[in-house]
Amino acid sequence: MAMKNIRRAVMLTAVASLSLGLPVGMASADPAPANGDGCVIAIDPGHNPTQISPVDQKTGIKMVDYPNGKEDADVFAVSQDVKTQLEAAGYKVVLLKDSVQDSKSYRDRVTKAEQAKAKLAISIHTSPGASEVYPQVVGAWRAKAPGSSEKVTFNNQATADASKKAADIFAKNRQAAEGTAVTVKSPDFSGRDNLAAGNIPNIQLLAENTPWVYNELGVTGGGGGANGITEAQKKSYANGIVASVKEAVKCGTPPGSTAPE
Repeated sequence: MAMKNIRRAVMLTAVASLSLGLPVGMASADPAPANGDGCVIAIDPGHNPTQISPVDQKTGIKMVDYPNGKEDADVFAVSQDVKTQLEAAGYKVVLLKDSVQDSKSYRDRVTKAEQAKAKLAISIHTSPGASEVYPQVVGAWRAKAPGSSEKVTFNNQATADASKKAADIFAKNRQAAEGTAVTVKSPDFSGRDNLAAGNIPNIQLLAENTPWVYNELGVTGGGGGANGITEAQKKSYANGIVASVKEAVKCGTPPGSTAPE
């Protein structure tokens, strides 16, 4: 009797497998992720819980980072939302900080993204004022330290091209989701207290081989940065980033490309 039940179960499994176009024995397998297990996105929630300024051993850059009031928790919450949505769509997501209180230098974060073989890395910040997206640009530079005349320059054209393509997509989709203008530009760090002069975030400068898009959610009227953002602003920011990743990165193609048919 037991043998008959086993044979019947095997026959039913075979029928189900054939009806789904699967090999016999795989009827209960979960569907493959939409973009494959190898599609890795690195997410960098901005800022550090304590003031740090280690010197990068590879470039000599003084990597100044610091806490910034409510921004730290806000951007970590946005990053977690982005991670949840992207993983549901089949992406593998690596957070470059494990918690709001996790202290990581820019080199720590870049190394983690590189080790994960991220196709694209995304920094998430908020700020009073304008909403902006910063791509990597060949020739962009930072002084090695505040007040220093020595510069480090970004030189990888292929990475810069991929970053720019993705940045344009981010600006478009974020603007649609957030309902306000989002501009692609290079930042200006001149005149910033305790920060080295230049026109590229240090984390992007260190990531020579990883396309990196740096996002600022600008808020007028007293919000953003240390002053914090609303739950609605967090959600629209996250949704814009998710839509951007889905358009910009398809497995098997570089950022900004169209997946093969």
